Amino acid sequence: MSLRCGTAAYKELTNVAVVFFVVWPVCVPLLFLSLLLSLRKHIALHKLTPLVHATAFLHREYRSSCFWWEPLELVRKLVSRHSPLLGAFY
Repeated sequence: MSLRCGTAAYKELTNVAVVFFVVWPVCVPLLFLSLLLSLRKHIALHKLTPLVHATAFLHREYRSSCFWWEPLELVRKLVSRHSPLLGAFY
């Protein structure tokens, strides 16, 4: 597929890319955090429910009192790795 700069299709695809560039770093950490906060009692009590098991990749490496650390770590990684890219646009 080829796309010429300046065409309507190019502008539309650029707009979609910008939306996803904003949605990923904001919404995904918030989604992870909301999941973990809703499960915090189960995580603290080491109660293994299907949802706790499905989200274990977010909290298994941390003490149960630090279950919220993974979304924060994700934001840190996104900011540290993508801030140079943001500087290129301005």
